[in-house]
Amino acid sequence: MKIFRNLYVLFFVAAFCYACSTPSPKAVKHRDNLRITTRNEAIAKYNLEKMSDVVASMDIEKVQNFSALEAEEPEAEPIVEDAEEYSSSGTSDKPEASGPNDENGNAETKEQVMLDTALNYCEAAQDLWTAGNSERAIETLDEAYHLVLRVDTDKHPEMIQQKEDMRFTISKRILEIYSSRFTTANGNHKEIPLTMNEHVEREIKSFQGYEREFFMEGYKRSGKYREAIVQSLKEAGMPEELVWLPFIESWFKVNALSP
Repeated sequence: MKIFRNLYVLFFVAAFCYACSTPSPKAVKHRDNLRITTRNEAIAKYNLEKMSDVVASMDIEKVQNFSALEAEEPEAEPIVEDAEEYSSSGTSDKPEASGPNDENGNAETKEQVMLDTALNYCEAAQDLWTAGNSERAIETLDEAYHLVLRVDTDKHPEMIQQKEDMRFTISKRILEIYSSRFTTANGNHKEIPLTMNEHVEREIKSFQGYEREFFMEGYKRSGKYREAIVQSLKEAGMPEELVWLPFIESWFKVNALSP
């Protein structure tokens, strides 16, 4: 019996000691909060020390000088213009605008601009032809010739020679492009092969000589009908070069009759 009683007492003492050594949930929570608070305080202290080091490394004199300059800088005064005084003084630095019809005649005229643009078209056509796009080059030359025809030499007779030179240049470029196409491969619309021989050269010389005026007038009239005729030829699947048949037959004169 004594043995069992001693064991019971020993077990009771052990249980009591264990209960005393185990912290309560409140104690555990308080301990954790204390640990977190201590860690946060350590982090805050570290950040304050780093900020102190950064501030200490700054050039305090430069900062103070910059602040002093900002404080001393005067405010900008609003600019007030006296419109009447400005207009009456006549001391404006703005240059007077000159239009195309100024008294000295130094400004470019509308006709000169058109001739310059036509020249640019000729240069663009040359580049297109060099790149192998002869069709687009011809269209560009047509645009150039259209501009040349709009130049009014009656009001500006000094441009007659310049206009004629430009017309000659355009015609020469067109001839060069067509002459370079001795034989054209069949395309979507079965183009007519172009050749250069003595008969073609004789006709070219004729158009450059006594038939030149007829040629230029017919070419000018063709601009009214070429686009519609070419569109019809494309729809029919026929060669576009057939558009020039009316030029050969009647210089595109709609009232011309065969005998």
